[in-house]
Amino acid sequence: KVTVVKFADADDAVNLWRRFMRRYVLPRANDGKTPIRPLLAGSHHEGGCLFVQTTEKGQIDAIRRLADAGICCDTWWIDAGWYTRTSKCSEELLRDPLVWYRTAGDWTSDPERLPNGFKPIADELARHGGNLTLWFEPERIYETSPFMEKARSYLTPKAFYRSFRYDLSRPDAVAFLGKYIGDQLDFNDVGIFRQDSNGPGPLVYWQDQEAKLNDGRHGYVENLAVRGEFALWNEWRRRRPHMLFDTCASGGRRNDLSTLRFPSVPLHYSDTSYGDPIAKQRHYHMMNEWLFYHKNSSGYFRPGGKFSRRIAVSQLAQFFHVADGHFLKDDSAPLLIEYLGLWRRLAPLTIDGDYYLLTPEVFGDDRWWVTEFFDPASDKGFLQVVRNPKSPDATCRALTGIAARRTERTDANISVIIHILRYLCKYYSAWLD
Repeated sequence: KVTVVKFADADDAVNLWRRFMRRYVLPRANDGKTPIRPLLAGSHHEGGCLFVQTTEKGQIDAIRRLADAGICCDTWWIDAGWYTRTSKCSEELLRDPLVWYRTAGDWTSDPERLPNGFKPIADELARHGGNLTLWFEPERIYETSPFMEKARSYLTPKAFYRSFRYDLSRPDAVAFLGKYIGDQLDFNDVGIFRQDSNGPGPLVYWQDQEAKLNDGRHGYVENLAVRGEFALWNEWRRRRPHMLFDTCASGGRRNDLSTLRFPSVPLHYSDTSYGDPIAKQRHYHMMNEWLFYHKNSSGYFRPGGKFSRRIAVSQLAQFFHVADGHFLKDDSAPLLIEYLGLWRRLAPLTIDGDYYLLTPEVFGDDRWWVTEFFDPASDKGFLQVVRNPKSPDATCRALTGIAARRTERTDANISVIIHILRYLCKYYSAWLD
């Protein structure tokens, strides 16, 4: 299928496409009609590699700490490692930064750290109006996983990088995995299903299977496997119709219109450049042109834990993720909470509004970066303004260009723009960090 639109200029093309994405592709909010709203996500790291040391008490205590501070998260992020049987791992393996990779395949929680699964954590979140985001990598199983005994008959015949994959070209493997993961989603009351797919990608497995068939066909196994993947998602959507899908896939390698048409939000759009504001300005420009619903990276703190306003403004996203430890730092908490209040006002406009890049499509430490979001329906908008630290220019003409291009807008209609400009001017010197 091909989508064809008639447009007048580059800005018109971008915003016609954003309106198409908003109307036909973005997941709906709970009312079934409104495009998905911005979400605040919290998380709590208890040490070790990723979430390998996550405990029921530690997570519930963190949720309550934030709630006591007046911060109730819409969702709570648990990433890789929660399934790791720490009591059965050697000290050397637990220190391995890839321990989460080398223990993947058994998607039941560690009974010592999480004896009741995530249900008590999900229940605590529900009391504060939130739900659980839980990481899975359902297609892959490491060769030493204790779950191998149950899964072996459903796996591809060959391992790559010591990992097997479920053979989703086979209906019996799809049925087995669909029920197994579906039961875990129900048991743990998952609100956002975060599906990863780490290397190697599935292509080498498909090619290996096709080589064994030796019948001259190419793409046959791939076609069946893709159909199997959609069958899995349809099964999990049937069981949990209000659950969102985060199709991560090693940072954005599964973002196409077919997957996005599911209630899918590509939250983790890249595995690179976490704390690099210039790279983020490039990333966000592309995603804003498409209207990808994405999250910020956690890299808005410079080394040493100081909050960076320049990075935070560069990373204004629909899904705001922050660790509770950041809120609890004495020097950072007031700044982060102030920014969070601003985010709550502005993030809806990144979904509902049109998008314009007001500076040249050239990014660098020596340049300004200015964008505009404007929603004609509400007649509200804002500017995202960053003077990168090596820019020799004290002013940026793009700020006056908006008025020239939008002469119909009055001062009374741009209160949100004035608000963010005041915020940015107040903290202007902090951009030079």
